[in-house]
Amino acid sequence: MRKNNTVSPMMQKVIETIAGFGALTTQAVALTVGINAGAARAFIASGRRAGLLEKGQKGLYTITAEGQTAAGMPHSVWSYLCRVTNANVNHLYACAVAAAGVGRRYDCELVGERAMRRMEWARKRGIASATMKGKRFHVRLPRLHRADFTAILGNGVLVAFEIECSRKSWRILLAIIRAWVKCNRVGYVVYAIPREARCVRVDVERAIRKLGPVAQEKILLVWLEDLLEDAPLPELDRVFNGQ
Repeated sequence: MRKNNTVSPMMQKVIETIAGFGALTTQAVALTVGINAGAARAFIASGRRAGLLEKGQKGLYTITAEGQTAAGMPHSVWSYLCRVTNANVNHLYACAVAAAGVGRRYDCELVGERAMRRMEWARKRGIASATMKGKRFHVRLPRLHRADFTAILGNGVLVAFEIECSRKSWRILLAIIRAWVKCNRVGYVVYAIPREARCVRVDVERAIRKLGPVAQEKILLVWLEDLLEDAPLPELDRVFNGQ
């Protein structure tokens, strides 16, 4: 992939990381890229001055068309840019919070949904996506379902993170979780849910019970806010730290 010589390797990484998630906060950039908060602020400020990044609601940063070009990200692959809107801001912010929390707690690589989509496109095979099968699924469900982001552990295990801020129809939710249970490419799936969305957690717990022991072992639930706290998360610690 050809890169513009005016973009430093670290700026390249910052731009690609933001693009891979769609939008990230400064804290999430620091913790997913692996730099300190001061450096993240400096790179973001530089990117904004150069017109490569722009700031949206809740401190979320997205890349611009200029950033896409400067970082050598071909438009034919990165087909559209993320925009922070009233409709998606809460979900994008929750994803950034979750990514920052996982990046702070665990030593692993994080790949955003958009980056995973491009990786699978380039390799022409599924990497961390669940295949939706069956004629009875809702017609609007995509053939492949990807998590909001995926953690790649040192031992090669993939952990998918679903950030659920609002309720889905029971039929769709059950279909997605069933597809994750059957997806051998992914070792675990973590549903991170804000405390204010307790009804969503009730729905996910109900689906897990319905799908039985395999789902109960593979699907993990955490409160979104707990990812940023120092209190231990035993189930996640067991997966990420091999406990």
